[in-house]
Amino acid sequence: MVLHIVSCGIFQPELNNIMPIIKQELNNQDIEVTFLSPGLHINCNKMETEITENLALKKEQKIVLLYGNMCHTKLISIAKDYKAVIPAERNCIEMILSPEKKKEIDQSGNVFYVTTGWVQHWREIFQDRTAIAACDKIVVLDTVDELISDEELLDFFDYIQIPIEMMKTPLHYFKDTLTMLCKYSIERT
Repeated sequence: MVLHIVSCGIFQPELNNIMPIIKQELNNQDIEVTFLSPGLHINCNKMETEITENLALKKEQKIVLLYGNMCHTKLISIAKDYKAVIPAERNCIEMILSPEKKKEIDQSGNVFYVTTGWVQHWREIFQDRTAIAACDKIVVLDTVDELISDEELLDFFDYIQIPIEMMKTPLHYFKDTLTMLCKYSIERT
């Protein structure tokens, strides 16, 4: 039996990094990952269409829908319609950064978090700077070594004009969350 993960493309660097470990922890489970375009959340209709079309291709199979449950207003009901498992976390940041660590960082001011995938795809994600204009700083969760070049980071900064702080972020919490979702999907009837 194949387990299917339909994932936001933002997670591609992290999933590519941890998937061998997850497969091993799940007794060499056969797992297929489909990455959808990063930044779909800026167009709710397009996001819903792409997700439902991909889930329909895997209907009646074991599916993990790897999106934060607040990335789309209908995401929980869409997952339910296709019997897909969806994380309890609201967004990608909550899946990668433990609640304790996020709470600690939040005390430093008005922080906007992004992953390395966000920096790589910022042109597709940030149509304007309104959502981040009031932030004191951007914290980039650096999950995969040497993924972002200095030029990419400077390019991103030139657009957002907000101080950027890189934060080395291990993938243990994300791996544990995804492993739990996969186990639940496999075990449920």
